[in-house]
Amino acid sequence: MKFIDMHGTVSMSALEQVLKPGRGPVKIVVLSGRASGVNTEHFRERFASAFVETALKEQGFGAHLRGWSADFVVEGSFRLPGARPVSALQVDCIQNFWFDSDDEMTAAFAHLGVAQRVRAVSDSIFSAVSWRSFKAEELVFFDHGRAML
Repeated sequence: MKFIDMHGTVSMSALEQVLKPGRGPVKIVVLSGRASGVNTEHFRERFASAFVETALKEQGFGAHLRGWSADFVVEGSFRLPGARPVSALQVDCIQNFWFDSDDEMTAAFAHLGVAQRVRAVSDSIFSAVSWRSFKAEELVFFDHGRAML
């Protein structure tokens, strides 16, 4: 009870998709939900076939990016500590981005923010009000054969 914030912690199951293998010292986590009227299957298909491909083709973004993965939330898997069910959150995808520095991250997202092709795809599949992001310090304790970070 003293170890976990019982009221502020939520867990979920997700399916990971590595979009660009790699890591870096700066990690940004982006939580997002799908747009109204977009079903799960369509969201995941458009994410992979249009959003990711379009974003990676943007040289100002892709050149700064060291790694990118997406975790697609399994519907109905949200739980509070003690495996207590919780109502669904507006989170369908958790993206992880890695960069070499804060400057590289800023440059990448500044370019991506003005890329009209990426914006058009993003607006068609993501809910604008669901976006949340934060910078995270990643600590890897066990990584099958790789050195600890």
